[in-house]
Amino acid sequence: MFVKRIAGVLCLVALAGCQAVPASPTPGLPPDLWQVQITPSLQWLATDLNNCTRQVSNVSLLIFERPTSALETEKFDFTLRWGSVPDGGPYAAVLGQDELVVIVQAHNPLEELNLAALQQIYTTPGLDWSSATSGQAPEVQAIHAWGYTAGSDVQPVFENLLLQEPANEALLYTAPDPAALRQAVADDPGAIGFIPRRWLDERVKAVSINDLPAGATQQPVLVMASQEPTGPQTTWLVCIQDALASRP
Repeated sequence: MFVKRIAGVLCLVALAGCQAVPASPTPGLPPDLWQVQITPSLQWLATDLNNCTRQVSNVSLLIFERPTSALETEKFDFTLRWGSVPDGGPYAAVLGQDELVVIVQAHNPLEELNLAALQQIYTTPGLDWSSATSGQAPEVQAIHAWGYTAGSDVQPVFENLLLQEPANEALLYTAPDPAALRQAVADDPGAIGFIPRRWLDERVKAVSINDLPAGATQQPVLVMASQEPTGPQTTWLVCIQDALASRP
């Protein structure tokens, strides 16, 4: 399957960290260095990026992790993020999909919520689990609603798809990325939060939103670039796309 082009995007500033992938060298030629920025929600994708780089001759990769608010598309060869594409920019393509899921601690008896109850949890002060659910409440009555610090690409996906308004910041406990939020929810029987499905593990469980249509919380994994990829870059992107398609 070839990478599908869609309308592109631009963004803005800061740096978290990077890792280098060694080149597959061509004798007598220096490797071509590609610089890639990804958002924290796509940390799980690093292995595929590395593996696909090894499929392209004479290329080295530097991967920088940046929050969405710090992305600088024009300064990097590629930018990868999760969620809908902002308007503008020369090139963007869909590499795959991931689904937003609402999570609670694995031992929490809660199995499902309706959308109205979820919206109340994130916008209305004074709720406890008994008032927000119909009998599936944990023993701990206080609701600890988790979200993300500024710059996350997960928070706007949640608010746009499920809340239709910003969450009440006074109610929120915040985490910098899905790994930290998952750990916080796993440690607290009264917690609720949301992550991309690829971050699920045995410590937390997904709660069904029972009045949402199938596929309502799917969002694309996007690649953006300052110009349309060609040659080895296209080969690399198609490899990543195939790797995502092969995941369950």
